[in-house]
Amino acid sequence: MSRALLASLTLASLVAPAILIWETLTGTVRDGIAIAEAGAFSLVIEGVAETLARELTEAVAIPTIGIGGSPSCDGQILVIDDLLGLFTEFTPKFVRRYRELGEEIRAAARDYAEDVRRGRFPAEEHTYTGPRRAKPAAAE
Repeated sequence: MSRALLASLTLASLVAPAILIWETLTGTVRDGIAIAEAGAFSLVIEGVAETLARELTEAVAIPTIGIGGSPSCDGQILVIDDLLGLFTEFTPKFVRRYRELGEEIRAAARDYAEDVRRGRFPAEEHTYTGPRRAKPAAAE
């Protein structure tokens, strides 16, 4: 393969994706504007490049809510399961875990189930008492 052909193919492989990305970004911003103009009260932007989220926020007159979009969005959402560390199998890039409660909750459930199986729960202090009924007199 000649160097000129290799250089052409390399340039094409770099430029073609960039053009596709630009067209996608432009189309997405256009779609966001159309959604706003159609009467939407807000636009949720999830898991997109920061630049796209910023462009969408600047382009529309309605609030944008980011879920892994951009600090430029008008508001932010973080799913409570992610925030509390309840779901551990996968963590999206945009998630910040503020606590790791998943294992704590699983341990509490295991302890509860064990106490029920062994008859340690509920104990007397966990039950309501009421008036005692008199035992019927034995018939003579």
